Amino acid sequence: MMRDMRNTASSTVDFFARFSSSEQFERVFKQGMSLVEETANYLDGEGRGDSRALDRSGAIAYATESMRLTTRLMQLASWLLLQRAIATGEVKPDDATRQKSRVSLSDIGEGAPIAPYRRSVKFN
Repeated sequence: MMRDMRNTASSTVDFFARFSSSEQFERVFKQGMSLVEETANYLDGEGRGDSRALDRSGAIAYATESMRLTTRLMQLASWLLLQRAIATGEVKPDDATRQKSRVSLSDIGEGAPIAPYRRSVKFN
């Protein structure tokens, strides 16, 4: 039996609009932004010190993956901020759609396998 599809558009639920204005989205937003902040704090602090103990190959791998991670997290933060701006009416959905090509996670690509490395100093 076929359903009449004429009234489907009027009864469609915009899941994302409901989600982006929910408490659950607010939790996801806070967790995502917290992840960005925690990662930045590690990379600027303890991670920087830890990387000094690596040999040249390890230090290059660490720097490369740190940049890749930072880029992805900034893209995550940008996406979260954009979704919140749409939900609060600061940005119109049409404007956001026109700008969607500005954030692309595929531009970064996947990391290459890293050759084994030796630490020049042992961590305590």
